[in-house]
Amino acid sequence: MFAKNGVLILLFAGMIVVLPIASHAASGKVLYQFQGGVSGQQPFGEPVIDAHGNLFGKGLVSDGDIGCLPYYCEMVWELSPGKDGSWTYQVLYIFPPPTYATGSLALDAEGNVYGTTSAGGDYGQGMAFELTKSAGGGWVENALYSFGDGSSDGTVPGTMVFDSLGNLFGTTFSGGSSDTGTVFELTPNGSRGWAESVVYSFGAPPDGSGPRGPLTFDSAGNLYGTTNGGGYGGSGDCYINRFDGCGTVFELVSNGEGAWTEEILYAFKGAPQDGQWPYTGVIFDAEGNLFGTTADGGCEAIFCGTAFELSPTQGGNWGETIIKRFSGNNGTSPSNLAFSPSGDLYGAASTGGTSYYYGLIFQLKRVSGEDILYDFTGGSDGGEPDAVAFDDAGHLFGTTSYGGNGVGTAGDGVIFEGGR
Repeated sequence: MFAKNGVLILLFAGMIVVLPIASHAASGKVLYQFQGGVSGQQPFGEPVIDAHGNLFGKGLVSDGDIGCLPYYCEMVWELSPGKDGSWTYQVLYIFPPPTYATGSLALDAEGNVYGTTSAGGDYGQGMAFELTKSAGGGWVENALYSFGDGSSDGTVPGTMVFDSLGNLFGTTFSGGSSDTGTVFELTPNGSRGWAESVVYSFGAPPDGSGPRGPLTFDSAGNLYGTTNGGGYGGSGDCYINRFDGCGTVFELVSNGEGAWTEEILYAFKGAPQDGQWPYTGVIFDAEGNLFGTTADGGCEAIFCGTAFELSPTQGGNWGETIIKRFSGNNGTSPSNLAFSPSGDLYGAASTGGTSYYYGLIFQLKRVSGEDILYDFTGGSDGGEPDAVAFDDAGHLFGTTSYGGNGVGTAGDGVIFEGGR
């Protein structure tokens, strides 16, 4: 599905221009191979795409000359299409170390880029930022909020999403009243920047703990998400390896006056029958069902995973259906799911596949099951895909954490486009 014999890379005007191989254009291609150093490596999170077809994402920098050793620096990159089929890559901003690979980005209508860092800020516990384009063509960082201001504030923030009023909502993996994570809101506060409020603090089981994935709004403005731990109070494989539960899917309902009420829609039971440890969020289909993945569980072994559907039932409850069990050649440790504009469901498994190491891209069909669309080799095509996303025209884009300019973990990762 994707080109496996590389791309031609040219340096031009301080940016990197990637010329795709024309013979692979119909079925998909590698758009860019990360080169390490100050140009970045190990992209993570799903790319976001603006109205002009530009891709934005996050990655890491490991370079001692700019202070990014022994710890990584977090960076934001952009990949822009040209009229001749080329793509231009540039680094928008590099944050000071230390930091860790968490969270994706969000875009507003003006093309400004929003995100979080998992460390740094005034208290060393992470910050929310905005990147705006300057008159000279560069990008300027504005710090919106520093997390960790007080014992009840969240720490280690992840992906943020906009509501219909322009406010930002996100999760923190830790912090809050029980140090098991929070849901927060950032609201524009005039000339004084942005104000934060903690929407919800997670507690001890049976409540969820450690939310990692992005939040999702329904049409009524309610929030949905997952927690990596907490929930189920029984015994299972997640209790052999960890003692904070198998994870949950939750809903937060607003009363319209700033108060939110949490409901646990589903608590995962763990291996071998059920999934455990969701790392990504959930997404809605047109009928109001929720879809997501768990990074493990679903089989007798370790490093498996599931894709699941939650459907509302009578009485206000939700029922779970496991729609795919991952266990080796069909992938392991699935990441996010994404609907194409036509309503088809796609996803990435970060490991597994033919080689068992380098992951794959799959499509899930309600009648015929799973189609494996591409099996990564860990070479110039990349390895260990982290996430996928669609543009409005139905093109699939994604990143791999490794491969590209080296084999396996010796490579710095790629950005790829799939066939339509």
